[in-house]
Amino acid sequence: MQKMIIKLKFPIFKVNESINICRLSNKNKFTKLGVLKQIVLSSLLKDWNIDIAKVDGKLAGFIFIRKNSIYRICVDEKYGHQGIGAKLIPNYAKSTETNRKKAVKFWKENGFRLVSYKYGVWKFERPKK
Repeated sequence: MQKMIIKLKFPIFKVNESINICRLSNKNKFTKLGVLKQIVLSSLLKDWNIDIAKVDGKLAGFIFIRKNSIYRICVDEKYGHQGIGAKLIPNYAKSTETNRKKAVKFWKENGFRLVSYKYGVWKFERPKK
């Protein structure tokens, strides 16, 4: 099984990759509009990035990052618990938030510290080293 992380920037980013990201995010109950907005923003603004993980040439996961904040991370459930999500997190990422209770453990295991919980949203920051 070949695992790889690919840094994507438009115009290199392909339509097929966008479609696959939308499918994967839909499987994980993310809104299509939110994902499409982030794909378009990454194509227009320099401070947005999308990184994807592939296993044997197939999309296994993705992460949307703006400046130092993680906006969305998603790993296909068939590739879960293999360290793909952790590999997608860049060293420069400093914050994230989630409304998914099962994601709280993931962020703590990957070096983020819970800083607040309000209205169903957990906010995390990565301590300075």
